[in-house]
Amino acid sequence: MDPDPEAAARVLSAITAEDHGRLLAALVNRFHDFDLAEEALHDAVLRAVEVWPGRGVPDRPQAWLMATAKNRVIDRIRADEVRTRHLARLRIEEEMRPGDHDDHAGRLGEELSGVDFPDERLGLFFTCSHPTLREDERIVFMLRFLAGRSTAEVAAGFLVETATMQQRIVRAKKRITTTGIPFAAPVPDSSTGCRECCVSSASSSPTA
Repeated sequence: MDPDPEAAARVLSAITAEDHGRLLAALVNRFHDFDLAEEALHDAVLRAVEVWPGRGVPDRPQAWLMATAKNRVIDRIRADEVRTRHLARLRIEEEMRPGDHDDHAGRLGEELSGVDFPDERLGLFFTCSHPTLREDERIVFMLRFLAGRSTAEVAAGFLVETATMQQRIVRAKKRITTTGIPFAAPVPDSSTGCRECCVSSASSSPTA
């Protein structure tokens, strides 16, 4: 990797426009936490802004960002007793190996190549459109987390203040956590062949 500030800026801009949703979906589905995923991905992008211009763009920039974001999540979980228990439940202790973030990113490069980088947006779509959420919450989540719109942009579309929209998003996130909405696409029911969700549409009238 040769230093090239202009190339680094171009690649980061392209990833932000095209792959941000895929990266975020993979992190959300992995760690089951919207806030943690967003914070970690933001930190990874900032790290790339600091590192790539001087060291050059990695061969697999999306994999580098994903690995760095995962390390950020693990760092935050280590510092949080509640999230440490969450970490154990998700069985990701094997990823908590010491080492530099960039080394970890390189180690995962082969696994997360540009060709086979996991696209888990379908699973995130089912989370965002779950019948437990109110209709307006589903639209907000799809715009915010799948379409990659900022909270301010979503608020403008609903003709409300940004702070009001932020509160709605926080409440909807809590609803996802408290009701146990799955962070994945529904799986086929082996007995019926149908895809089943943990909450049926008939019995899941949303509550305010």
